[in-house]
Amino acid sequence: MAVAEEQTPLYVNDTPAGIRIEFFTDPRRYTVDGVQVPSVTEILDSLFKDLSWWGQEIGVKGVQQLWDKGLLNRAHPSGELAIMHPYENVWTLATFDLLIEQLKLQKLTTSYVVEKAGDRGQAVHDALEAWCVTREIPSAENYPPDQQAYIRALRTFCEQCDDVFLADAIEIVVGSKAHSFAGRYDVRGRFLRDITLDGYAIRKDGSAPLQPQNRQRVQIAEGTSVMLDLKTSKGVYPSHLLQLSGYEGAGRECGYDPTDRRFVLHASMHGVYELVEAKASYEDFLSVRRTWDVLQACKEHLKRG
Repeated sequence: MAVAEEQTPLYVNDTPAGIRIEFFTDPRRYTVDGVQVPSVTEILDSLFKDLSWWGQEIGVKGVQQLWDKGLLNRAHPSGELAIMHPYENVWTLATFDLLIEQLKLQKLTTSYVVEKAGDRGQAVHDALEAWCVTREIPSAENYPPDQQAYIRALRTFCEQCDDVFLADAIEIVVGSKAHSFAGRYDVRGRFLRDITLDGYAIRKDGSAPLQPQNRQRVQIAEGTSVMLDLKTSKGVYPSHLLQLSGYEGAGRECGYDPTDRRFVLHASMHGVYELVEAKASYEDFLSVRRTWDVLQACKEHLKRG
């Protein structure tokens, strides 16, 4: 599907192979030589993600915070849980609907958590890009409290790499005409001499990462070209590794030199970073790409009845 000419893309990349990749924000989409294609992340979203426990955790924490704020108590005459009415400033029976409204008002819903995570991720990405261009190492004190741990994690990485890593490009938009997809990754660069990066292996349950046995050392040789993609999620997931293989394959089709190694740079909520190497193959990603096509065909079949 071609994009209307009057719409202006945020990013345009006329690649060395002559493929034009465009990224639009309203609505968010990519085109490859003028044809709309799914993004790498959209394709990988077709993989099953069990968010039920995460949603339950956010809900329980939200109710706990309502209690801590003095908005819930046992003061209702019936002996049941009472809630401060979100709009009338009176105590009343804590019904499901009123709990939801108060959670929304106090910004404790899953939607708000996702929005805050997006703000956090953008802030840390911007700090990484600024360091790549200006070598300005980010300072946590310049950021809101909920972002400071992630900035501290990134700062440690930047300090270790400051005179060793040279960024060749940031926000690299790539796409595949052969397989109809596109995407954007954070940094492409190279190491000017041998280095051992000293981070932590973050447990996926988020517990106690700062113990000595969780130290992580990654050795990178002089001259190694790398792809870096930054994440501020709770952990590094299989889809993150597949992302990088998709970017690499598309980048080669676009005429870019292959990278020697590809890493997810995970800035964690604990204020430390981990570096996870992505070793998934391009064929691994393309298998998910084909699965996405099958799912889209099934959705169209259901629409037609």
